[in-house]
Amino acid sequence: MKILHVMPYVEARYGGPPLALEQIVRASANAGIHCDLATVCAQDVKTTEVERAFETAGGRVCRFTGAWSQSWFFAPKLSAWLERCVKQYDLLHLHVPFTYPLMAAARHARIAGTPYVIMPHGVLDPWSLSYKPLKKRIYYALFEKNHLDNCAGINATSTLEQTGLATLGYARNTSITTLCVDTPPSNGPIAQHGGPLKLLFLSRLHPVKDLPTLLTALQIVNRDRVCAVLELAGSGDVRHVERIEAMIDALGLRPCVTLRGFLDGAAKRAAFAAADLFVLPSLHENFGMAVAEALAASLPVVVTDQVGIAPEIVAAQAGVAVPAGRPDLLAGAILSLQDPSIRKARGQAARKLAEQQFSIHQLTDDLQKFYARALDRGAPAA
Repeated sequence: MKILHVMPYVEARYGGPPLALEQIVRASANAGIHCDLATVCAQDVKTTEVERAFETAGGRVCRFTGAWSQSWFFAPKLSAWLERCVKQYDLLHLHVPFTYPLMAAARHARIAGTPYVIMPHGVLDPWSLSYKPLKKRIYYALFEKNHLDNCAGINATSTLEQTGLATLGYARNTSITTLCVDTPPSNGPIAQHGGPLKLLFLSRLHPVKDLPTLLTALQIVNRDRVCAVLELAGSGDVRHVERIEAMIDALGLRPCVTLRGFLDGAAKRAAFAAADLFVLPSLHENFGMAVAEALAASLPVVVTDQVGIAPEIVAAQAGVAVPAGRPDLLAGAILSLQDPSIRKARGQAARKLAEQQFSIHQLTDDLQKFYARALDRGAPAA
């Protein structure tokens, strides 16, 4: 089987989707599926981890330079390349709706009679559609609905995302593909850090992550005479980061909050190793790659019930899930894990959960079944 992945971006600073694609190509290689990549990227960007994963698996990477739009990812030469090359593939796997690469690839797939599938990466979740909604409603009516109606399958990453797609009318065409994370080698007993309770947030700095709720929760925790510090690791829009910094100052939290910026590789692993708890208060998260990475690093987690893998976390006793937008409940969840012995037990459960449910073997199996169903459905109408 030969598959072309079309992705609007591959830089790690864009969050979970590039990491998800990296794991998908590794799982595909395990199944003997050949994968190539077409993506949009600035000329001065060095080779990314995603691209290296494709090349390691024997795939081809075709980069196209973007022009004038940093959110739509328009690339003038991509369409002509797709027109020439789409027929070479058994299936196209298209990523991230509301972008030019998906639009161009879906159109050329229909013309060529090549089936294609879509991975939304949370973009079609109710919260995402309600954020800056006017342009999305228009674009969805004019283009995206047609792309979804004619695709051979949609792969969600959690039951939460699948439910959101069902509200759009795509329940029958949606399958769950459980993403995976690497589990680092175990270094024996989980370290018991001295000093203050160390909280880690590692994700994009974006309104959907609801950092105001986390900052207010931190203030509540410290009012209860529990010394807690927070590391915010991630990058985002300059104006949003400035608003977060202003709130840190307004709440008097500057002494106990550190903004680390974007972390990757060894720096990210070190941040996980130094933390006592991982906290993600998102208003919506279709899966939660950073949460899964924290679980794999034996970190107990505190998340909202709007994080896609929250049910698995609660069932495995790997952490705590609370309603979104409730700083009082978020603070209570953090306080419930201040005892080192409780954190150790939850951390051990976290690693076990990552090993058993978010493994590359599960992803490989899910992908094989998903692609087989898509090929059975056949090509879209021209």
